[in-house]
Formats: sequence, C-alpha cells, structure tokens
Amino acid sequence: MRAEEHTHELWRLLRYARPYRVRLFLGVLALALLGMAEGVIALMITPLVDRILNPSSDDPNLPLVKLPGNHVIYLNSFLPASIHWGWTVFSIALVVIFIVKAIAEYFGVVEVQYAGQAAITDLRNEVYEKLVRQPIDFLQRQPTGRLISAVINDVERARITLSESLALSFRYVFALFFLLIVMFVVNWQMALASAVLLPVVLFPVRKLGQRIRRSTESSQSHLGQLSQILQETLSGNRVVKAFGMERFEIARFRERARWLLNENMRWIRTFVISGPLMDVLSAVVIAFVLLYAREEIKRGLMTMGTFSTFVYALFKAYEPVKGMGSVYQQFEQTHGATTQVFAFLALQEEVQDHRGARVLPPFSREIEFDTVSFAYDPAVPILRGISLKARAGEVVAIVGSSGAGKTTLVNLLPRFHDVTGGSLRIDDIDVRDATLRSLREQIAIVSSPA
Repeated sequence: MRAEEHTHELWRLLRYARPYRVRLFLGVLALALLGMAEGVIALMITPLVDRILNPSSDDPNLPLVKLPGNHVIYLNSFLPASIHWGWTVFSIALVVIFIVKAIAEYFGVVEVQYAGQAAITDLRNEVYEKLVRQPIDFLQRQPTGRLISAVINDVERARITLSESLALSFRYVFALFFLLIVMFVVNWQMALASAVLLPVVLFPVRKLGQRIRRSTESSQSHLGQLSQILQETLSGNRVVKAFGMERFEIARFRERARWLLNENMRWIRTFVISGPLMDVLSAVVIAFVLLYAREEIKRGLMTMGTFSTFVYALFKAYEPVKGMGSVYQQFEQTHGATTQVFAFLALQEEVQDHRGARVLPPFSREIEFDTVSFAYDPAVPILRGISLKARAGEVVAIVGSSGAGKTTLVNLLPRFHDVTGGSLRIDDIDVRDATLRSLREQIAIVSSPA
C-alpha cells in the first residue's frame, strides 16, 4: 500500500478520537509539561556537579543555563530570596520538579489513554453494527471466525496503538524536543554531531516497519482461520464426534497454530532488531562526543557540569528516539490489522426500505408467490416460476430434496433476499413496498437444531 494511503488510514483511525478532543488536548498539554520537566532535570545536573558536589565552591548561586549574549538563568531565581544556601535551593527545586513531573505523567497518560480507549470502543461498536446490518448472503459467505476475529482481535490491535502507543508517542516527542533544546543550548556543535546519524537510525526503522505491516496482515489472517476452526468444531461438535473426526480437527488446529507461530516470529524478529541497531549507532555517536568534549574541557571551554548535562540529555534523548521507532512499528502493525476492519466498514449495508415504503397492516388473508424466480448468480437460477398461495390459518409444508431451494424460498418472505423475478405479496401488498420492520415484526422463525 502506498504511503499516502497508509497516512489516510492512520488519520481515519485517529478521527475516532475527535469526540474526545478536549481530554486528548489536556493530556497532550500534561505530556508537554512532562517533557519540559525532563529538560529542566537535565539542566539541573550542571549546578549539581559544578556547585553542590564541588567542595571548593562556596558560591550560593546555582547557574542553570547560559543563554546567548552571556545571559545566565539561575536556579535561585525560581525560589524566594530568603533561601540562600545552595543545597537547600537545589533540594527544594529537585523535589518540586519531580512532583510536577509525576502529576503531569499520571494525568497526561490517563487522559490520552481515555481518548484512545473511548475511540476504539466507538470503532468496535461501528464495526459490529456494520456487520449486523449486512445482507444475509454476505453473512453466509463469510467465515464466522474471521468476522469474530475482526471485531475482537483486529480492533484490539488498534486499541493498543490508539491508547498506549498514542500516549507514548506524545511523551517521546515532547521529551525529545526539550532534551534537544538542552543539548543545543549547552553545546550546539556536539548536538549537531549527535544528530548526524539520526537519519541512519530512522531509515532502517522505516524499512523494518513495512515488513512488520505485511507480517501482521498475514498473522491476523491466520488468527481468523484459527477462530473459524474453533467456531466450526465447537458449534458442530455432534458431527465431529459422530464421525470420529476429533484427531483430524486437532491436527488441523495444530497446523494453523504452527503457521500463526511462524508468522508471529517473523514480525517479532523484525520488531526486536531495531533496538540493538539504535544502541550500536548511539554508541558510535557517544564515542565521538566524548573525544570532542575531552578537548573542550582541557581548554576550559566546558565545565564538568555542562558536559554531564549534555551526556545526560544525550542518553535521555536516545530513549525517545528508540521508543518512537517501536511506536512507529506498532502503528505499522495496526495498519496491517485494521485493513480488514476498514474494508468491512466500507461495505454497503442491507437494502432497507424502498422509497415510498409503507407500514404493512396486520396479516389477515393470504401470502402469494406469483411466478417467483431467484438467483444468487444470474447465470445460475435457484428458483424459477414458483407460484403458490398460503391462506390465513393454513399449515403449509414445503418438501423437497436437499439443495432444492426450500430454505431459499422461505427466506424470500422476510426479504432476506429480494426476488429477481415475479412478485411476493402479503394481502395483495408486494413485500418490497412494505417497510422491513413492519414486515418482519409479523414473522416468527424457528430454526432447526444443528
């Protein structure tokens, strides 16, 4: 599938969160505050190393960051002037920032996940409603297990993405944004050098994601087949036992389960490899940064505190980079799983009432099949020129060999199918001219046991 189609499908999935956009927005703001807190914690390492842990330093002022133009922001400026001792200033600020970070993380993740969970609930309800409203011939053609798998398993895969992965993606983006700011403020040359290999990291992640999507599509298909085998075996248990087919069904289930295992391991191997790949590339970057920083410290252009801040921010920045790779791959899995879901949503529903349909009065006289014909395929007619009348109070039995069309004939009465020739009338009213609800309210069906 082309990239623009993939993006369209992702946005289509995200549109289900639109009714919950206020809570989503509040959650995003909280996660932005969380990312800012990560950046502040990184900046606090500079005064910790250069002032608090330095026995030779008696300066109570704690420089947080030095901006262009030799403008310095001090940590002391955020606390009352009555607090002078550096360790006290640092300790209070540290406790406050971690409290803010904890509240922002809890509130942000809960709100974003609520929006995602509620959106997936709406999606699952819509898929179920769409399937229930399909014509009966569609439901007879489609394997029941595959339909169940789409509503339960495929939508569940989307739930993970739209709740957990969505919250993680916002968290990673904001954390990376503020940590990059810290890195560029501390030393823009080292920050640029650290970012050089970023495209090298992201390119294989994108390629691996495409493989994951294809494997996920196949995996969901095998899972649907397993559901179908289970449904057939349990619902037809008397037939299975009567013909001694237990071993055959067990072997068939085991074979499909093995295929599912192999397909799952394909995308798991692809999913896992991105993490070690990023670790190796990040080690290369850090080695070059250490070499450069060593010379900067020797020349007095960088303190141990600022270097420690940069290294901390660098390590913390690679966490969201690595995490976003996993989130991207999770989106690819969802794309593979929701392909069938959106295909079901695009189906035309059962034809409802024709224009001008009227409420069918209570049945009182007769049901008449007038030269009725029907065919699923125009080239293969099932019923041809059937004419009969069933008057009120009569008991009519339709007898014939298996496959002769008895069930098909009866299914025309509640309009599970529309006749393709002739007409079917109740009290001289063509059933196609009556509303479906008023028609089916007067019909009772007793199905035969399986």
